[in-house]
Amino acid sequence: MNLFYRSVVALDGTGAVTADWIDTDGIPIRTRSPFRSPNGFKARHGEQVDTTRRLAKSGEATLSSERLRLGALLTEDRTWPYAEWARHYRDHPITGLLTRGTVWEHHNPDGSWTAGLPAADRGLDTRAAVGRGPCRHPRPALACRSRPRRTAAGAGRAAEES
Repeated sequence: MNLFYRSVVALDGTGAVTADWIDTDGIPIRTRSPFRSPNGFKARHGEQVDTTRRLAKSGEATLSSERLRLGALLTEDRTWPYAEWARHYRDHPITGLLTRGTVWEHHNPDGSWTAGLPAADRGLDTRAAVGRGPCRHPRPALACRSRPRRTAAGAGRAAEES
């Protein structure tokens, strides 16, 4: 017997994929990997349960791939125009979660680099990266992955720890 149920597969703020199973009573039951369905769901909803589980596992695979891709940027010396970097990294629904927890650099007009975390107001917040007081840099022209050889020693350590 296949009865109606709803499911919501989402990426939470901690970077975990979750599946909410919502039966006819309207009460969601949240699960995390391996996304086991609540008691009785498989008997009542059949193959629909397998579809929800596959979708959740696909979300985990995508998140894992993006994590590896961002990690690989440590070995590259790449820069992007800020608007392009923001669109493809900071504002992306999946990559953005990882990007916002990663130390990046921006290129200053004097040729130096400043490390910081992407800030909500479209700048870089350097407090976490270099242990300074509040210092929010406005929208930089270039953004790139923080690299220890180019940043100050403290910022390099912060980049390695992220």
